Amino acid sequence: MPQIRPGWTPKQSMYLRIAAIEFLCVSCAGGLEGNQYLKLFFEEWVMVYGVPRTKDGLDSFEVMRMYKAWVIATIHWHAFAGRRELTVPVDVHIHSLKRRLQRDLFFLWDNSGTFGNEG
Repeated sequence: MPQIRPGWTPKQSMYLRIAAIEFLCVSCAGGLEGNQYLKLFFEEWVMVYGVPRTKDGLDSFEVMRMYKAWVIATIHWHAFAGRRELTVPVDVHIHSLKRRLQRDLFFLWDNSGTFGNEG
């Protein structure tokens, strides 16, 4: 069964895990600061999935801030295996993330009629 974080579709979850892998690679390479990567990724995320709808009485700026925090927290959760920091070498964790992502993609591709049809 795929590891889908609550609140995300399978496609979004896969995209966030890819972002976690990229985040770890960028952080290790040192070419682009991790926070800068997350900022750029969130801008890309909004272009792909759009701005969240606001409910009556909520400030759209506050909704966007909370949405950004949720997206980034999910990336961090995947990047650091649900911890504050990794307990294994980064390259080992990246390999593990890639293997789990591959396994989940195969599972979703083979067993879900909605994976390719969701927005």
